[in-house]
Amino acid sequence: MRIVILGAGPAGVAAAEHLRKLESETDQSPDITMVSAEPFPPYSPPAMADHFLRGHEHSLFWKGKDICDRLNVRYLAGTKAQAVDAKACRVVLQDHSILDYDRLLIASGSR
Repeated sequence: MRIVILGAGPAGVAAAEHLRKLESETDQSPDITMVSAEPFPPYSPPAMADHFLRGHEHSLFWKGKDICDRLNVRYLAGTKAQAVDAKACRVVLQDHSILDYDRLLIASGSR
């Protein structure tokens, strides 16, 4: 199963973690791709104030900068989704490349 997660904030990371935990119950190991317009590893936007005021990086990257590697998630940093074609089950990226999916999670925040 191919799963695409649009967004790498707390909701997207929590979803990827949960999917990996379900593997042991389902005997399936989905291919997970996480897409983020941000050029950074997944971080917590609410922790940005603490990071900029006190320089605390551990709260900003609350799951560690290597969370996607540890979860075996293909992480596309600095990549914007341009369109979702729900009928064809595909995401068109800004560079016009295509991500096909079986399941799509949109966790892109309030924008």
